[in-house]
Amino acid sequence: MNSDYIYFIKRKVLIIEDSDLGNLSVTNDIQNVLQAIKTDLDFLPETIIYRDSEGNFDGVEHEKGKFLKFYSVNESELEKALEKVSQ
Repeated sequence: MNSDYIYFIKRKVLIIEDSDLGNLSVTNDIQNVLQAIKTDLDFLPETIIYRDSEGNFDGVEHEKGKFLKFYSVNESELEKALEKVSQ
């Protein structure tokens, strides 16, 4: 079972939003999500944030598409989250 999500790039940041349709969460399937997006785009931006099923944005640290860790952004509004990760 895979995650259900949408993604887009804004201000050079990859934003992944969990669609919460009952499959695995993006949080629990992050490595597969990163690989699928990297395959689609042929690259991954350095900065990635994701919106979890509860509506909060947090960051995803990776190295060439390999998941390293999540980090706190702790924002529910996209623009505020983008401001934090763009500093």
